[in-house]
Amino acid sequence: MKKKYQQFRCSQMMLPEHRQKLEEQKEARRQNDLSPPLIDEQEREQWDLLLRTSLETGRKLTITYLTSSGYRETAGEVKKVSRSPACLYLETTEGAMVIPCPKIVSINLL
Repeated sequence: MKKKYQQFRCSQMMLPEHRQKLEEQKEARRQNDLSPPLIDEQEREQWDLLLRTSLETGRKLTITYLTSSGYRETAGEVKKVSRSPACLYLETTEGAMVIPCPKIVSINLL
């Protein structure tokens, strides 16, 4: 038991360079987790169809997108799709909302 305790005790002492490197790795991992996934062409076509359906019929969509604090999901009706800059204008229960297209993870019909 004493040997095990001493093993953990010595790991408490770290060089500042090692601490900094561990923090950098942790931050890089967090940034990696918060990067949007790659979307293939078939899924983009499916999203375009869902967006057109919402625009034409007024049906609501559920959109999952990436924020600085993680993934967020919102539901609303698409009012406009802008190509430059690429973003969606939604009417939600909380009011009007703009979502950048590169941050979108998934789109589904309600």
